[in-house]
Amino acid sequence: MTLLPISSSSPARENVRLVIWDLDETFWQGTVTEGGYEYVPENHSIVIELANRGIISSICSKNDHEMIEAILREKGLWDYFVFPSIDWTAKGGRLKALVQASGLRPSTILFIDDNPMNLAEAQRFVEGIQVADPSIIPEILNSPLFKGKDDSSLSRLQQYKLLERRTLEMVQASDPVDFLRDSDIRIIIDHNVEANIDRAIELINRTNQLNFTKNRLPEDIETARNSLRLLLSDLHVQSCLVRVVDRYGDYGYVGFFAMWINGSQRVLKHYCFSCRILGMKVETWLYHRLGCPWINIVGEVRTDIKATNTRIDWMQLDDSAGSEISNDSINKVSRIVVRGGCDLLAVSHYFRLLTDDLIEEMFFYRSPFVIRLDHTQLLCLALSTHSAAANISLTNLGYKAEDFQSALTTGNGGSEIWLLAFWADNLFPLFRHRELGFRVPFCVQPLDAKGYHNFLHFNVDDLDAVLGSDYGPEIIAQIRTALIELQANYEYDGITTPDMFVETITQLLQWSSERTHIFILSPPQKDANGRNIDNNIKMDFLLRSLARSAHNLTVISIEDYIESRTEQDSNSSHFSRTVYFRLFEDIRTRIRALIES
Repeated sequence: MTLLPISSSSPARENVRLVIWDLDETFWQGTVTEGGYEYVPENHSIVIELANRGIISSICSKNDHEMIEAILREKGLWDYFVFPSIDWTAKGGRLKALVQASGLRPSTILFIDDNPMNLAEAQRFVEGIQVADPSIIPEILNSPLFKGKDDSSLSRLQQYKLLERRTLEMVQASDPVDFLRDSDIRIIIDHNVEANIDRAIELINRTNQLNFTKNRLPEDIETARNSLRLLLSDLHVQSCLVRVVDRYGDYGYVGFFAMWINGSQRVLKHYCFSCRILGMKVETWLYHRLGCPWINIVGEVRTDIKATNTRIDWMQLDDSAGSEISNDSINKVSRIVVRGGCDLLAVSHYFRLLTDDLIEEMFFYRSPFVIRLDHTQLLCLALSTHSAAANISLTNLGYKAEDFQSALTTGNGGSEIWLLAFWADNLFPLFRHRELGFRVPFCVQPLDAKGYHNFLHFNVDDLDAVLGSDYGPEIIAQIRTALIELQANYEYDGITTPDMFVETITQLLQWSSERTHIFILSPPQKDANGRNIDNNIKMDFLLRSLARSAHNLTVISIEDYIESRTEQDSNSSHFSRTVYFRLFEDIRTRIRALIES
């Protein structure tokens, strides 16, 4: 293969995604405007085969545009070329504009020309572009750089034809923002990343100009799949593929994100988009839609996603594709409040992309403590007032005032959905303040992880020896303060009793308005081995008893969405993503039915 060198120190060449052809003495023999040419059928076939591999072709030629278009239309090949640049001006500037319009990195583009001066000019105007003379052409289809991947449906070519048409009309538009508003840009969020995992990997590893984290996966495809699947299996990670459609057509999956969540903390692990949608501002719109999570932006990117100086009002979320249920009904809900643990953490992000006002009150770690907002007794404290003495005691246990505040007590007057789960009641014991009478769950994560659960009888003097150098003096001091407070003023009170549970849910129902509908998710009644979980069965019974006399309460059970115990983890309270997605779709259907009834 006779590729001309980019530079003597150039890295290994990347796979080619776009071939830009010169015509005279390159794509065909002879010169069209100087006495004729001889069409080369082999080159014609190469362009078609490249398209079948997902590799696009373009033209940069000094020629008469109308004459060339007529020739290639007659041969049936014109529509296989995108962004053809055919005129009599110098090629350098035209190549630069062509590369920019394609949105591809120059290192993935090959320019073929018989004139060495044109090749040198290409490298001067487009840094990093691959160049070659026509002697490379017979070797193209056998080269690993042109392997591509099966695209016999020509979907990639069609997507670039859409981009070509859109780019042409955008250049001709008098106002770019008005053009965007007229484009009818719709964003489709696909939560089923597993079904298109290779596309997600491609976006992570191949995008650059709109890859904000550049957190690459291994190049070996199986290793990459396993690595990404491991990330997706984490219930604290929410991930989606992003598809874009406008009045020109469907651009396919052009974005991917994976976001880690712990309580109010949000961190984008992956945030990457294809340059095919450069200029639409999809990446900025979505970033703000996600609540502007923390992101470590690596390297240079083409967009400032944190910019707030432009109101992006030219795109909308489209949840109708692939589903009979539109998000129109969801949008009629003024807000959705989600309060729970891992169970609802794995579901809430689906709703975040369907409503403008989603409030999440999830359990979280405030090192070294676990704050179980999914426990009814923490909600009970949020539904009542407590004394200054109680506040001081709770602070000593690691709590903060905001832990006892809830959006459930501050309705906005509109139609609301509350999605709740209190599985922690059967998992975390309570401690009762001897004098003040209130109860609170308490867990010290470092001690719990080391197998110490009896906090009332733990010897505080052993803290340094037990925790060693794993934790700093500040964390150990917080644990010491909490244990001293607990042992001095609290007594062990076991798990939530039926009477306590019913009392809190009844109080919650009294707080709700006529325009509020409450969904409570009951826990699994069986473990991963199919054995009954008695306490969970009792909770489900209590909830359904309450629902019979409460018109605005619906009880749903996670059991209804489990098709096989293999979808349930060994700890019995975690499930596969498919279970959570079934749960989401059912709730969305129920919300629509409520609104339309």
